[in-house]
Amino acid sequence: MTKKDYIKFAKVFKKAFKENSDNKENKNFSNLTDVIVGTMLDEIIEIFENDNNRFCEDTFRDAISK
Repeated sequence: MTKKDYIKFAKVFKKAFKENSDNKENKNFSNLTDVIVGTMLDEIIEIFENDNNRFCEDTFRDAISK
């Protein structure tokens, strides 16, 4: 995978976390969604690290949180 691919994935996760944050009407649903998206993020990071030894988890997480 290339840097462009990682950027696209970071945008997807950023949007998922933002959408979940914006939908705070049902706090239990929101918290469960956070757990699900967080677990998916952890798994995709593991895949990226196994695919590319130059992949940087910190940089990827920073891109999502900005």
